[in-house]
Amino acid sequence: MPPDGIAAPLTSASSPLAAASTDVARMRWIAHVGAALGRSLRIHSPFMALVVLYVAAAFVLPPLFGVQAQFSPGLYSDVLLTVNAAFFAGLLLAYTSYVLIKVRPPRLTHYLWTEITGRYVTVERVCMALPVFVLFPLFASTFTYFKAAIPLFHPFAWDVRLAAWDAALHGGHAAWEWLQPVFGYPYATALVTVFYHLWFFVTYGVLAWQAISLSRPRLRMQYLLTTLLLWSLVGTLAATSLSSAGPVYFARVTGLPDPFAPLMAYLRQANEMVPVLSLQVQDMLWQAYAGNGTEIGAGISAMPSLHVATSFSYMLVGFAVRRWLGILLAGFAALILIGSVHLGWHYAIDGYAGILCTVAIWFTVGWLLDRPAVARLLRVAP
Repeated sequence: MPPDGIAAPLTSASSPLAAASTDVARMRWIAHVGAALGRSLRIHSPFMALVVLYVAAAFVLPPLFGVQAQFSPGLYSDVLLTVNAAFFAGLLLAYTSYVLIKVRPPRLTHYLWTEITGRYVTVERVCMALPVFVLFPLFASTFTYFKAAIPLFHPFAWDVRLAAWDAALHGGHAAWEWLQPVFGYPYATALVTVFYHLWFFVTYGVLAWQAISLSRPRLRMQYLLTTLLLWSLVGTLAATSLSSAGPVYFARVTGLPDPFAPLMAYLRQANEMVPVLSLQVQDMLWQAYAGNGTEIGAGISAMPSLHVATSFSYMLVGFAVRRWLGILLAGFAALILIGSVHLGWHYAIDGYAGILCTVAIWFTVGWLLDRPAVARLLRVAP
């Protein structure tokens, strides 16, 4: 009870007015979140539609073709959840270190909370990123299912022709023979192997970067839709139509004398000096294929090369943002193309086909996004 003549504060935490004000603020925040989520769902409607169609195909197509293979929609859920947590924890640690070294605020916790919630982890950014982070694990699981099932839909039948075409295109020699004088040294091979397997980290990094980016909505949507179309049309449809296993498995799937035996002998010899990780991965993939397994990363296909195709798309994103970034990612794409041949994964023409497919899809998606009706719906005006 306040002293005589002194009124109790109208904004007391226990007053009805304060409670009503808190309720209004809460309702406004909920409405704000709902509106932002609604905008995100509308903007991502093509992205979500492609994922739904792709997943639906995993249920509809196998029975039509008499294919029996286990489909695990949640195959990548735990893995990508862990990767996401590690990625954002790393970002938080890096930003905190930057603030400690460069800014040195008197109240570190208050500064971090204000900056992170006010500039980075905003309602808009979280709602925009949500469809990508929620749906991509499902999409990736479906892709692995289809890739592992390629020989069930269409047994490997193109390796002989692809090897012949590859040699004809390169002056009568397999492409790996042209690379051998430059990269045919154990330590050079080991370095190429490292970059080739960095593809998984670069793929996640570019996806996460574009998922949380708000600065270039057209580029973001062009990349996201191109990624889905590359994985589904190039990595699934084209790979099944042109079912092939690649140089490393040539003799196993054709039963013919192996023109790539010298390359594989060199790789095994190099592995005795310095680890060549690709050899272990190739053995693992063959064991999964032989056992009809659908595991994380499982599946064998050569034509077209999805590694090269997606790496080329990263280069296109890079040049759209900064010239130096485009040059850096172009170098990475070149190493992926070289590694795909030098490590026995692909015929060179697999990579060339992947690049052509990427160019066609990238610019087609860009053309569609520039249609006025689409740009208004998706809010992707440059």
